[in-house]
Amino acid sequence: MYVLKFFCNKNFYVKEEVYAEGCKRCKKLALIPLILMIFTSVFGFTNIPRSFYLMGYGAIPWYLLSGITFFIPYAFMMAEYGSAFKEEKGGIYSWMEKSVNPKYAFIGTFMWYASYIIWMVNVSSSIWIPLSNAIFGKDTTSTWSLFGLKATQTLGLLGVIWVITVTYIASHGLKSISKVTSVGGTAVIATVIVTATVAFANFFTIIQPAIEGDLSSTIWMIVGPVFFSLVALLMYNRYEHVKEKSPVKVSTKIKPEHK
Repeated sequence: MYVLKFFCNKNFYVKEEVYAEGCKRCKKLALIPLILMIFTSVFGFTNIPRSFYLMGYGAIPWYLLSGITFFIPYAFMMAEYGSAFKEEKGGIYSWMEKSVNPKYAFIGTFMWYASYIIWMVNVSSSIWIPLSNAIFGKDTTSTWSLFGLKATQTLGLLGVIWVITVTYIASHGLKSISKVTSVGGTAVIATVIVTATVAFANFFTIIQPAIEGDLSSTIWMIVGPVFFSLVALLMYNRYEHVKEKSPVKVSTKIKPEHK
């Protein structure tokens, strides 16, 4: 297995292929930061206060259900994909190209990354609400003001600063990203542990009903995990079907080649 190493030498960037077995200086992403990075991005830290706002304590059983029906199968599927296509360089595109076809691989990848533009705008402006809840115990963003701007304008300005900050951190490589996501992943896991501890302490006595009188919030919590679980299962089933019919078997063993 080869890795690409870039280093600076008198204002020139030189590209060098280094054999991974003998390269002790190569930076690697450790297992724990990788797990926390995936946990943070998939679970979503902002989903916790959002679901609490919609359903209160009634959201806890649905989080347990979604964890069993979505998060655990998702983790196994991603591990299977990563093991089968570990030599591929295209990520999502390579997975869909081998599982479906190049046309849908391009469409799916384009939609995935295009949605990140909308997602970043949404997160950068809404992340301040759970931050306000964490600091003040309630949403005080309607009273925020910077440089004489209105609350909505202030949130917009903070959102721009947030995007610039994230871009700056991401441009400094994987090590910086793993540090940030490790903090977020640890916070999410700590929140789950605290929630489970409180549930055991109260003998799982639900203060609020799991299903509210207004079913819109309950349906919102159910539809997401069910929909994406079905999509993931269909893609995995298609991948297994193609792999069985393919005359070329995907090797899971690493065969070192010296150049």
